[in-house]
Formats: sequence, structure tokens, C-alpha cells
Amino acid sequence: MPGHGGSYIQEPLLLGRLDLAVLYRGDDTDRPAETALYAEDLYLIGQPQPPATDADEVDLADLQNTPLVLPGGRSSLRALVDRAFAAQGMVPGIVADIDSLGALIRIAHSGEACTILPLSSVADHEPGLAAHRIRDPTIQRRVAVCNAVEHFPTRDAVAAVEQGIAEVTRHMASSSQWPGIRVL
Repeated sequence: MPGHGGSYIQEPLLLGRLDLAVLYRGDDTDRPAETALYAEDLYLIGQPQPPATDADEVDLADLQNTPLVLPGGRSSLRALVDRAFAAQGMVPGIVADIDSLGALIRIAHSGEACTILPLSSVADHEPGLAAHRIRDPTIQRRVAVCNAVEHFPTRDAVAAVEQGIAEVTRHMASSSQWPGIRVL
């Protein structure tokens, strides 16, 4: 489910029931026990073609009347989108809350509504699906690997997994296997 990493996984991590988690972040705040992995911009995904001066990008203000399907209110991606619209004095035109990535993409492809997702979420699903980077302002989320060092010292195995996640992320980004991300 897009964007749920922060809301469903963070609590067990904070309580020490998980050693390690990869979490979505809607800001660039440095937090203890976190290693930033990558950042990605969000895109308007779907038909119809939004009004834009550049076919690859769309201004957030142009989305005021666009029907949208987005993840539900507990999703960190939804919170990020809601904050971006609110900062511009706007409310997204949400027609349905859907917590299935596949369903979001199918609806966007159908033309019934658009969705807002990172490019990496749709790159392998629908080759002909329209994707327009949102700008003015850009909506960006960051992803970090986090450990529970507040509860106990990091064990060697946890540190090795954390390092492995960072290495695989760098490799996939540098070899263009993970479109739309920027390694931090």
C-alpha cells in the first residue's frame, strides 16, 4: 500500500518491537537512529491530460478540480498530499479513498480519476499511463531506514541489514532500475 510505512510500522519501531524499518518521511528533518535513503517527487498519474504548459509537469494549482483517488487518511502519502494542497489554500478533489496500489493505478488508467504517486510506483505497471511531475510546489517525500537504538544498542546483524538496504538502493538507482528516486 503506498505510503503506509510511516503510520503502521513506526509505532512498533518506537516501542522496540522492531529492530529496523524503512519509513516514508514527508520532510527532511534529521532524526536520531535514521539513515536517509532516497527522495522522490510525486506525480499526477492518469487520464485525462491535465492543463499544463509542459507535458511532463503540472502545477499543483491546476489540480484544484481534478477528481482524485488517494490512499486513506492513515497513509503518510495522503498526509503529504493533504499538507501540500492545504499550504496552497486548496483541498484535493478526492472522490475515493483506496488503499490498494493496483486499484489506484487501474482507476487512473481508466480515466475515471487520477491519483498522486511517486513515479517508481507506476513504472512497471502500465507503460502507456500518463505521469506528470507536480510542480509549484513540488511534492517530495523522503525514505529513511530507521533502527530502534533508543531501546537497545544496534546489533551487528541489524547494522549489516541496514547497510545492505542502503547499498541495494544506491545500486538500483545508479543502474536506472528504480526510476524517479534520488539517492540521499
